[in-house]
Amino acid sequence: MAKRRRTNRNGGSAALKIGSLLLTILALLLASGIVWFLYSAKTQDKIDQVSLCPERGSMGNLVFLIDQTDPVSMTQLTFAKTKVERMINDVQTGTRISIGVVAPNSLEREKSFLSLCKPASEANALTQNVMRVAATYRENFEKPMETILASLMVVSTADSSPIIENLQELLSRVPDFLANEKPTTLVIFSNLAQHSDTLSFYKGDDWDAFTESGAVNRLSRALMGMEVFLLQLPVRETFQPDLENFWARYFDAQGVTSLHYELVGDL
Repeated sequence: MAKRRRTNRNGGSAALKIGSLLLTILALLLASGIVWFLYSAKTQDKIDQVSLCPERGSMGNLVFLIDQTDPVSMTQLTFAKTKVERMINDVQTGTRISIGVVAPNSLEREKSFLSLCKPASEANALTQNVMRVAATYRENFEKPMETILASLMVVSTADSSPIIENLQELLSRVPDFLANEKPTTLVIFSNLAQHSDTLSFYKGDDWDAFTESGAVNRLSRALMGMEVFLLQLPVRETFQPDLENFWARYFDAQGVTSLHYELVGDL
């Protein structure tokens, strides 16, 4: 009589338990991944489709003031474009970048004003349309900025250069501008030869004249804690000592924490 084979029920049961355990672990890992993905999508900064800024506010400010009252050479223009592009590339995503011009004509200043936040190079597909954001930034910021810089080659010398006044006007236009609460950098591309009723280097004015006129009492103190870069185009040699002294004292009185000076020559 043949012997019956005994089935190894214990071995089959163990394999079944291990398989079930592995499936459970796999399901938990999958569920955790889905939860993490959805949480990341929910907590990631959503951006405003008009300003391209995070809805909770910009991460800081980078402000450019470009003087259109005197023409520049191709070498100086190339330097300015390279400097502007490098500084924009270096700032944090979500930083508001604003550009304004020095010009006697208020309509020209208003037309030239740009202000958008730097968008992320990559975005969460659940919350942002990457191509749309990139197109908005290109059309509403990069192209107009290139036009402003290119115009410096063809401008005629203006009858005034209200740098101080136009700077304050520019800062007042930047949405939610609070220099002392967010990292803020100001860049001025100009020969820095202020020429207006408030102060004129062409009339021999200097810091003492600015103080004696009472204009110093009108300072806004809106630059508290700001870092400032002065990219200076060449100017009359006789202006230079008073000019450097004036701007150093002006920005100190305005509460600027760091001032950088760079001459933009073309020879």
